[in-house]
Amino acid sequence: MKLMDFESYSYQLTTKLRPILAKPKGILIEGSIEETLPILKSKLLPKEGLIICVGDVITNILVDNNFNPDLVITDGKTKRELIEHPFQNLKYMSMKTKSPAGIITKNAWTTIKKSLSQLIEGQSIHIEVEGEEDLMVLPLIIEFPIGAKIVYGQPNKGAVIREINQNSKDDSISIINQMIKIIS
Repeated sequence: MKLMDFESYSYQLTTKLRPILAKPKGILIEGSIEETLPILKSKLLPKEGLIICVGDVITNILVDNNFNPDLVITDGKTKRELIEHPFQNLKYMSMKTKSPAGIITKNAWTTIKKSLSQLIEGQSIHIEVEGEEDLMVLPLIIEFPIGAKIVYGQPNKGAVIREINQNSKDDSISIINQMIKIIS
């Protein structure tokens, strides 16, 4: 399947893929915020390439600690519970999309692609997802350039850094191809 075909469909997670996606892919940095922050700094700063955050808690941590992520994707929840202080920052241009739990919608995919063109122009972006943002890592890996780094929280463990490279792109394409394609 060509890359340009992906955004033409929505994708639903299968039961078989859930345990595969529950395991961290990339560098798992275990520990509390205080324990993981110095390691995150050593891996992400000085900044080389794009830094992308997926998840409310990790986004707030990185923004509050001057990592200056280029793109942040949040859903206003952590562990499926509403958070007290959802991410808001005037430095970030807001984009909105909908994507229910277990689904990557066509609109979410298109929004991710649009965000890349805004980032190229130097604008930091916040994509607010109505639903769940967890699966957005897959289209990010497929659409964003090699060398970008995605940081996401791993519940009850710490944080994960996933660098986009050809292996991560191939892995993400393989996962998308195993999902249920929804033609809408």
